[in-house]
Amino acid sequence: MPDTKVARHAARLHEKMRPIRTLEEAREISAVRLTNERRYAKVGDLFRLSPHVGIVLWGRLIKKASFFGHDFEANLVYIYDVVSCEHPGPELLVPSNLIIGPTIVNNLGWVRGYW
Repeated sequence: MPDTKVARHAARLHEKMRPIRTLEEAREISAVRLTNERRYAKVGDLFRLSPHVGIVLWGRLIKKASFFGHDFEANLVYIYDVVSCEHPGPELLVPSNLIIGPTIVNNLGWVRGYW
């Protein structure tokens, strides 16, 4: 029953996730650095990020461009509604399964090893 084990693990991880109610709580929580290497992502790359110990989310770099008329290149990313330490199946990595809407970010998540 590996599917049941995965479902229980995902349920436990979702229990750890909760809304931040105050600025003090926001200051206490920090992302988990996943690597010490400097990385630069390419369009189409799948990446993982860990906002808290034991929670791993998955995302994909969709587009690199200058957004909103700015002079610098930024990244359009999708963060999927998948909480798993294991690589998720392709059926979960679809635009209809986003935990938050498409997001514009800079390169620091990759460069500093958080993604």
